[in-house]
Amino acid sequence: FFFLMMRRPPRSTQSRSSAASDVYKRQVQRSSLATTEQLSTDLAAVIARITQRREVSVTDFSMTAQVARKAGDRTALAKIGAHLLENAETFKKNPKVKPRDAVDLMFVFTRAPAPPSTQLAHVLLLPLLSLCVHQVTKPFDIAAAVDSLSRLWASSDGAARSTIRHCTSVLSSTFLRQQTQQISQMDFRATFLALTDLSLNQNDIDLLRGTLSKFAECTPKLDQVTFGAISHHFERRGIFGDSRFRSEVAAIESALLAKTAPIGTENIGYLLWAFKESSRVQEKLMLKLTNLLSADTSHVFDQLAHVFSVLAVMQKSGEAPSELLSKLHGRLMDVKSKGSVFSLSIYVKALLQLSDLKLHKNPFGISAEALFSHIVRRAEDFIAAEWRSDEDGRGVGNLALSLSKLGYKGNSFWSSLEQKLTSGFEISLLDTPDFLSLVRSTEGIPTEQQERLWRAFVNGRRGMLQEDLASVHSHKAWDNEPVLMSFTRFSQTQG
Repeated sequence: FFFLMMRRPPRSTQSRSSAASDVYKRQVQRSSLATTEQLSTDLAAVIARITQRREVSVTDFSMTAQVARKAGDRTALAKIGAHLLENAETFKKNPKVKPRDAVDLMFVFTRAPAPPSTQLAHVLLLPLLSLCVHQVTKPFDIAAAVDSLSRLWASSDGAARSTIRHCTSVLSSTFLRQQTQQISQMDFRATFLALTDLSLNQNDIDLLRGTLSKFAECTPKLDQVTFGAISHHFERRGIFGDSRFRSEVAAIESALLAKTAPIGTENIGYLLWAFKESSRVQEKLMLKLTNLLSADTSHVFDQLAHVFSVLAVMQKSGEAPSELLSKLHGRLMDVKSKGSVFSLSIYVKALLQLSDLKLHKNPFGISAEALFSHIVRRAEDFIAAEWRSDEDGRGVGNLALSLSKLGYKGNSFWSSLEQKLTSGFEISLLDTPDFLSLVRSTEGIPTEQQERLWRAFVNGRRGMLQEDLASVHSHKAWDNEPVLMSFTRFSQTQG
């Protein structure tokens, strides 16, 4: 659920890994090899050139590591890692090592599946980062470095943990001193999430207090998504309920109650969850929600679907009132405006979490047939409608998979999707999980239609399939799905 929600506005909270994925996308954009197709074409030649040279710059390795990670090529990354290990002592003595290169390498290899990654991080990358950590000052680089240190903590021994503590202290001091207007919302969010996890791992109460105080101070300057994501992250980590941070949490609540607080439809669901113990905050949020329920704007479906999906997760753990959920769902069924495919996908996913239509169970007091009919009608309307931009297709894979789980047997959805693919819809804009959900949802449709769709998928994902299929093999649940194995074999026959 959280992975789905992070991909496109309206966005909810991001986990450490999802926030880091935003950072990683920007890391790859920095590479001198611009397009995904170029990356897969030039990868072998670049690696061969670099690993055969006696003197190699860290910049070359940083770029190549990014290329290998982007292409999903574990073998290539392992070759680069082995060569870095072989020359570790040389690199440690290299005065030309740039802070950004050290951060890039650290980030890529602490997230990499290649065998030498952990050893490489401890032997070379952590010492390199510690040498230049005072020069890491840009928020974007701080976010990547803190995320890397947080990932490395669990595999570290006493000496390495001392180094990580030193680097964390320097990076956090640099970050907490910076003015909020100098930091992008994405970097602010990524750094806060990673810094919170790292301070909890290290049991650094003073650092966590400083982080909370910074958050309270910056609240009026944050956007809705960032404020909601960080608040919910704090709640999930048990910080809001920890008596040691009572004064810092009170400061955040006061900032939230101010007129300038970043409360809106994009984060109201998560704020209801995060501040469930504060009656004053709940009162303010419920007033916002009441106004939203009576709104009649073109975006009201998107806004209500976002809140509904969050409350559905809360309901599963008994933390959302059923009557509020039913009222929200009733309004969603009545809304005439279509909204986006993404919003419909999270709405339907939430319904699946709350209902078992096969057993005629749902909490809304309507028949399973009526609810199923409502979902299918909306889905078919959404997919058949004109998409003004390729962004309108975000979430189509998750929507299709939800329909498949509901037992949808109609042809209208697939025919409309096929028409979209042949008339210019850029399927390459879907992220890997959304795309793989689309592939999984084709299980059970007629073979001839499935092959036509798969051929369009392969042609539209040229240069990206390596990463897609690497994700299949790294995900235990996906790796056993026959439809994904069949698609892998099909894509190989298509070259």
